[in-house]
Amino acid sequence: MRAGSNWTAILLAFALGVLGAMQVGRVAPAADSLSQSFDLSLTAVGWLISVIALAAALAGIAAGYLVAARGGWETLLIGTVGLAAAVLLGAMAPNPLALFLTRLLEGVGYLLVVVAAPTLMVQVASPRQMARALGLWSIFYTSGLSLAALLGGWLSDVAGWRALFTVNAALLVAGALALLILVPRLPPSGTVARATPTKAAWLLAAGFFGVALVALALLSMLPLFLTDQRGYTAARAGSVTALVALASLAGGVLYGALAPHLSLRPLAMVSSVAMICGAAPAFATGLPAFANFAGILVAICANGVLVALVFAAVPRMCATQEQVGPANGVIAQLGSCGAFVGPPLFAWIVSAAGWAALFGAVALCAVWFLSLYWITDSPSRPVRDTP
Repeated sequence: MRAGSNWTAILLAFALGVLGAMQVGRVAPAADSLSQSFDLSLTAVGWLISVIALAAALAGIAAGYLVAARGGWETLLIGTVGLAAAVLLGAMAPNPLALFLTRLLEGVGYLLVVVAAPTLMVQVASPRQMARALGLWSIFYTSGLSLAALLGGWLSDVAGWRALFTVNAALLVAGALALLILVPRLPPSGTVARATPTKAAWLLAAGFFGVALVALALLSMLPLFLTDQRGYTAARAGSVTALVALASLAGGVLYGALAPHLSLRPLAMVSSVAMICGAAPAFATGLPAFANFAGILVAICANGVLVALVFAAVPRMCATQEQVGPANGVIAQLGSCGAFVGPPLFAWIVSAAGWAALFGAVALCAVWFLSLYWITDSPSRPVRDTP
């Protein structure tokens, strides 16, 4: 570990994570444009949103071991370039099957990015500033979703979904070039033989399954709810969704402010209950739009606290630095399982039982997370920067 932190590397790794998360969220605000091009159903759009998570759902652990063997810098570069290529291929897709296949390829690049980036951050951060660096990483996902919603709704309305995809590919290429120019190549931090994830990391990841499911599913369903039930245009729905996603960023900031002063078990409990309470009015069609908006804000903010709690907890679940990469792989794999099934599951629930039924699904996910976190974080303690 270095005596001082390399904040250029930390901030660039964070930025590449944000760009990766933008690829997860860029389809939802372009749903109307894509549906007009390919005549896609609501369920098909849900699968198109979530299929990017399939690679991580199947191979997150393997990616963690790859990072341990090749190092965070090299794996991050490979992932960013691969993701850019897949997004560009998607921009040229002639039919729905080709588009689905390119989303699968995107998933491989995305997986490498989100496992390698935090591992690189751990490698270049000093012990004193480790918590701060990982606190920043904890908001990469919702930052990307927010930017994707804001950019995607506007650009897909103005220039179409192909232009949106092309712009995203260009941003990823720029990010890869910045990594090459600004951050020197770093070797792996240790040996693969010492990198087996701990039982605590597995339990934390299993709980994160429910949190990740709710995060992407709610933000993916919101623009569809606003256009279907409230008559919003795609651009307006995208802007509202971007603002709502900022509530998750607020949740991450709130966690950073509260974690050094509170025990984490009560914080996890309060946030889980708040997520359930917020979900109750969020998609209730009989309530005014203001109540929907207030409910979804509370639910997403609480979810953001839980996401930050999970990412910041990863180093505490590892006995050695070599375990951080595989632990992030476990988190990515099970979290991506949640992200993969979330949008189509919520779309199916809406089709079968209506929008209000999403409340029950959110409640089950919250209880699942809280139960496993309660076992994992024992005894609970505040997370502080190491002096």
